Amino acid sequence: LAAPSAVTLTGLGGSTTPSNAALPLHGAGAALFGGSAVWERVTGSLVLHVTGVLGDAAATEVSFYLGLGVARSNGTVANATASDPRFAARACGGAALRADE
Repeated sequence: LAAPSAVTLTGLGGSTTPSNAALPLHGAGAALFGGSAVWERVTGSLVLHVTGVLGDAAATEVSFYLGLGVARSNGTVANATASDPRFAARACGGAALRADE
């Protein structure tokens, strides 16, 4: 993936974190997305805009913090899609999330 592609995570509903056009990203891969992502609380989606280049076989890890509602659950599966059709089927098959306090 290369700029201006995007990776969208959906299925993150129930967060108490307000919508944020520049939610900070952390980890080694954060710089590939400009260090932040667009968080939409109402839809439960997070959009990471690619600002670097992600290789075909590159494993990229980023983390972000969202306030959890009443229930906390490890192993939540979110859906991930890429805006670049060459990668939509294989680069973003899903994302496993871990809830930490």
